[in-house]
Amino acid sequence: MDQNIELQIQCSIKEHDSHVQLVCINDACSANRVYCFQCLLNGYHADHLNDQYDLNKLIELFQNIEKQSESLIEKLNLMIGKINESLAQLNQGLKQKYQIKKQRLQKMNANQLNQALDQIVKYSENTKNLQECVEKYSNQLNNQLNAQIQELKLEQINYSQITQEQLLQAEEFYQKGIKVLKQGQLLYKNYNQYEEAIYYFDYALLNNKNHFLSLVMKADSLRMLGKYDEAILQADKALEIDSKHLNSLFTKCNYQLNVYECLVNMMMQFYGLIKRWKQIQSI
Repeated sequence: MDQNIELQIQCSIKEHDSHVQLVCINDACSANRVYCFQCLLNGYHADHLNDQYDLNKLIELFQNIEKQSESLIEKLNLMIGKINESLAQLNQGLKQKYQIKKQRLQKMNANQLNQALDQIVKYSENTKNLQECVEKYSNQLNNQLNAQIQELKLEQINYSQITQEQLLQAEEFYQKGIKVLKQGQLLYKNYNQYEEAIYYFDYALLNNKNHFLSLVMKADSLRMLGKYDEAILQADKALEIDSKHLNSLFTKCNYQLNVYECLVNMMMQFYGLIKRWKQIQSI
């Protein structure tokens, strides 16, 4: 922020007809934190005058909190990064242990084959605790994060429209997700590509929750992973932005019971487009 910028903000009390000139940083204060001299003369903030500052202090306050919040975000990202590293190591170990192709089997001796078969037979027993443990703590973490979002009222923040930087970052992360999907097309049934792509689409949506193509591609990636309920939720969000988007309709309809009705709706929309095109051609 530029400290040389002069803020010209009208006092929230219309009768005062003046710009705000003071700020209050008292934690327990419930009155307006930015106010004019007339407010001060009327007794506002009189019981904690030591916590009142000139409006120029506001810029410094926001700069300090911006630095602190950036530091917090970096720490959170490091924590998530460590979790992702452990998860990647776990996934790689599971593949190595349980995804044994014919070529590997042909290279094993009798003892190795016996050990591998023993692990396969005991797969459910060996992995049950893992799945329950990860599911339990991932749900707990997700619930805690959602609780913090609610407590901090982060969903209610709407100080201004999305910045140009956020729009550019959203598009950048979307393109990274698309690149991952395109690279994954070269590999047969490489489901990791969808997980990684979703990671980028989530970051795109973090910068712009209405990034339409990220919602569409996230829904389709979830569909490919067999996470149909989650895919439908993302498709619904996309349809709220563009109710006629056929890809989103397909993702939603393909995994609901009334598939036939959904397909009919899609065909009717397609028929409407053809009809409209013919009308234009006849003009």
